[in-house]
Amino acid sequence: MKLSAILRTLAALSFLRQSSRADDYDLETRTFAKYFLKITMIDERFVGYKPSFLAAGAHCLARFMLRKGDWSQAHVHSSGYTSRQLRSLLSAMLECCEKPPKHLAAVYNKYTDKLHKRVSIVLETELHKGF
Repeated sequence: MKLSAILRTLAALSFLRQSSRADDYDLETRTFAKYFLKITMIDERFVGYKPSFLAAGAHCLARFMLRKGDWSQAHVHSSGYTSRQLRSLLSAMLECCEKPPKHLAAVYNKYTDKLHKRVSIVLETELHKGF
């Protein structure tokens, strides 16, 4: 991985920590959001996005996926983005999950274990149900 990609990932994780304040740092939501962040970091479609935008999108999508409620004013305040601003990003992230690139296998496999809340399995199940 190139140094620029590593720095971009670290920045996005830092922004995710910041936006997670609105959820009192809920572990389940953050774990799902980290999965979404990691898939965007290795997909060329997301290279031009700001790390803060990716983090907010990952957090928002995780909340929706887990049915934890709407993107509230507290989330807007802590992330800097409204749900309307994130809408197209969420669609692109879901598309990436539905049709994952070949290089996503390592991330997918990592997130099948209990430590990572079996995120990839839960996500796959939700997508098959028509989320």
